[in-house]
Amino acid sequence: DLLPAAGKVELVELLPEIVEWNRGPLARNAQAPLEDPRVKVTIGDVGEAIDTKEACGILNEIMEYELAGVVRYTHSAMMVTGPYRIPIVAFLKEQAAESLLHAQGAGELIAGLDGHPSQKIAKIEETGQHSIKDILEESLGHELHAVGLYKKLLEEVEDKSLYLEEYARGMIGEEEQHSLELKRMLKDYG
Repeated sequence: DLLPAAGKVELVELLPEIVEWNRGPLARNAQAPLEDPRVKVTIGDVGEAIDTKEACGILNEIMEYELAGVVRYTHSAMMVTGPYRIPIVAFLKEQAAESLLHAQGAGELIAGLDGHPSQKIAKIEETGQHSIKDILEESLGHELHAVGLYKKLLEEVEDKSLYLEEYARGMIGEEEQHSLELKRMLKDYG
């Protein structure tokens, strides 16, 4: 049981037969999770439990920002010079690839919520400064902004969609981890 004693789960299921199956034959083999007092079961469309227009709007912001991250990190990787070029370029290329995966994940969620994924990317602020310190500082700013976007999504879906809530929490964790890595990399630049 991974749910804290004070935790709550709201399950929104479209088909009542699935709920009955989980309360009937499946319950014996699964320790009757729907009978747990912390679980609230609602028959309906999860799209009606959350404001899908608002959630899709935030997810589009995220997708556009993550796509901008692909461009930012790719550009930054091209601009690195000096003796630490090879490991820093590898790190930045990994970040670009991960940003693309994040954008694709957000887009898939939008489509799953019957929304329309944007074809735009967020505006990319560039200082024109390309020292390793400048690139890492810009990258840190990018990651911190991403954390804010995922927190905005979490605020919108919390206690309305467990799946979207867990998605947002997982992405916040990933972006915070990237921020911590960048802060550690910047320590040498005082």
